[in-house]
Amino acid sequence: MLWQRFEDLVHTALALKFPTADGWSILRQFQLPGGQRIDFLIYRKKPPVPEAVVVKCKDGESLHPIDIEQLIGHMKQCRARRGIIYIANNTEVPRPVKLTALTSGVELRRTWWRA
Repeated sequence: MLWQRFEDLVHTALALKFPTADGWSILRQFQLPGGQRIDFLIYRKKPPVPEAVVVKCKDGESLHPIDIEQLIGHMKQCRARRGIIYIANNTEVPRPVKLTALTSGVELRRTWWRA
């Protein structure tokens, strides 16, 4: 139940950041061909280049390297150039994980939500 509310919070933030008026579509709990699910796939087919963004929600105690690696794998599957991980306010992000995200082009966004 709480997870659903955290996901709702992230969805609201995404709807503001990627408005439908600009051609964006937000798919929630998108299933990849291998059966894995991603929290959000955001895309637009606007010429000249279609764009995609993969979003992961993480409200646990700590963010781990595997979280970044999984997101990067999902980005490749979706041919997304951007990836964002929304985290709870009290989620710990160790320095090596921050550096991995930074060098991989993964954006970390902290919310007011408490895990």
